Amino acid sequence: MFVAEPQDEITFEREAGRFLADPWAARDDYIQVLLDDYGDGAKEAFLQKHQREELAPEGLAGFIANLSAEGICGFNVTMPYKQALLEYIDFADESARNGVNTVVVKENLLYGYSTDAAGFKKSLHDIGRGYRDKTIVFIGCGAVTKSLVQAAQCSGAKKITLLNRTLSRAAALADGKTIFADSMEAIENHMPCCDLLINTTPIGMQNSGLEFESLDFIELLPESACVCDLIYYPKETKLLSRARRRGLSALNGLTGCPLPARVRGFRPAGNSRRLFRPKNRLWIYSNLRKPWVGG
Repeated sequence: MFVAEPQDEITFEREAGRFLADPWAARDDYIQVLLDDYGDGAKEAFLQKHQREELAPEGLAGFIANLSAEGICGFNVTMPYKQALLEYIDFADESARNGVNTVVVKENLLYGYSTDAAGFKKSLHDIGRGYRDKTIVFIGCGAVTKSLVQAAQCSGAKKITLLNRTLSRAAALADGKTIFADSMEAIENHMPCCDLLINTTPIGMQNSGLEFESLDFIELLPESACVCDLIYYPKETKLLSRARRRGLSALNGLTGCPLPARVRGFRPAGNSRRLFRPKNRLWIYSNLRKPWVGG
């Protein structure tokens, strides 16, 4: 356990994040555990509060059934549960048509929202980027992609290309006017004119076992391009690392994480002011009492 200020914040977050929901809050609390000389049950209480829990797909129904008993009044949702959770939602906001990333529990009813599109658009705005008149290439065509594509189209994107290993899935979203589809194998053909490259797949996510076979396509992007990865665990994926080494603008999925806090009735656990500072944006806790991980 780190109790001193880490010299390498990214390494600390990545390694401690494998076991702890919020490494920084855990570090602060662990100092108190040491000061209390471990006390009665101090270690057990510390682990119960901070230790990550893996939620297997078959455990989703049980998790939902126990929300009231656990005292959970809201939680954040990540892959692969964004669409699967829709069947448990009592009231879904219009933003959640393609999937849910934020759930508020009120009077034993589940209210589902998605802040993916709004959060990502704000993240782009924060670094001086946007969709208007841009040529955008998406890697993947899942629930999040659908939301982002709709937002990009409404915001005046010049051209949107969806790349997917299963071409038929991408083709189903294409309109042949602004939105086009192609196979992932053709990615290099789309890089020279790409203004905004966005990965919406789990490729590169820690513990997913998935990585790009090659990142050489990054070398074909214009110098003005921006590379985005909606993954925020790890904070910097190999895709973003390669883009930054080339001197390109890069953005991960972490920047938009505070957006769920704006959903009415949802409050993240911990010190939210500290959590939302640009330097310390880690991730919204997966639920408000006992963190769980969905991907």
